[in-house]
Amino acid sequence: MWSKALEGMNPLQAYKFNEAMKFIINAEFPDDYFELIFESEKEKSLNPSKKEIENWQLEQEYKKLKSSYKREHKKIDKEANTAELTLKNKGLYPSKPIEKTGDKGRFNNFKQELNNNQITYKSLYVVRIQSKINDKKHIKIGITSNTNIEKRFENDDVLELIEVIKNVKLETKTAMALEYFLIRKYRPNDYFAEKEFDEFSRFDGYTEIIPMKHTTELCNDIDAFINDSENISIEFQKLAKRNTYDMDAYLNENKITLEKETIDAAKASIEKRLKREAANKRLAGKVHGRTDIISGGKLLVFESTAAQEAHKAYSNKLSSKFRAQVEEQRKLKQRIGHL
Repeated sequence: MWSKALEGMNPLQAYKFNEAMKFIINAEFPDDYFELIFESEKEKSLNPSKKEIENWQLEQEYKKLKSSYKREHKKIDKEANTAELTLKNKGLYPSKPIEKTGDKGRFNNFKQELNNNQITYKSLYVVRIQSKINDKKHIKIGITSNTNIEKRFENDDVLELIEVIKNVKLETKTAMALEYFLIRKYRPNDYFAEKEFDEFSRFDGYTEIIPMKHTTELCNDIDAFINDSENISIEFQKLAKRNTYDMDAYLNENKITLEKETIDAAKASIEKRLKREAANKRLAGKVHGRTDIISGGKLLVFESTAAQEAHKAYSNKLSSKFRAQVEEQRKLKQRIGHL
């Protein structure tokens, strides 16, 4: 009966019909109640309103786009997971920061940069510096947006630049990751910069110094990474794309023009429909075959218009019979109570 009624219906008509009929089935109403609603709802389903047709078309268009977007996002996730593993194997994916070493700030800055899908560049440098406070000389590694490293130290009140040992231009994520890796590799394991430098001897970048004896080895490492920097940058961009890829990015990437109002209308229509379905399901669970609720004069707030009409018809049909049954039960309870 039900499946036969669906024959020849388009998806919207079938959805409307199924929605109403499922409510009646889930509520487990008697067969005669089901029969009252069946033909009426079938007729209504075949003639949806203009607004219902528009909302349905919006929903279907949006669902197709969302489905395509999810497939693309899944592909991007897979590529990013492979890229992350590759970078970890190279030692370039920053590991958990160690307290009191300055790692935390560098780590957080790197994580923030992974949410930037734009390609930018910074200079990774190695310099020999001297503190104006205690005259100590240090080897410092760092990154800066200045291409001229001398300008980085031009107005520094604490540091004097003695020599620029190495200066290379790298994609920002690569530069940040390489700086993090090299500092951790060459500083002593028991060295905690925040303990070594008191407030009066600290300078900008004091957590970025390494033992002078590692200068040559450090520069050789940088040269080795430069040769692979393009591939490293591509891997980092895969991570950034995963973090920033949303529906808007998908639409722009595929040159799909869809007004924001159209997307919002489709989302609103879907949300309203899902809420209606959930309300019907909850209501069906509460009713669950209780004809006393139907015929006892307690009009339920049915989400389905057809269900409301069927409710009224069924209530009228059973009301007189129900009242007689209730009266008989009341009298029976009274007689039992007197025994």
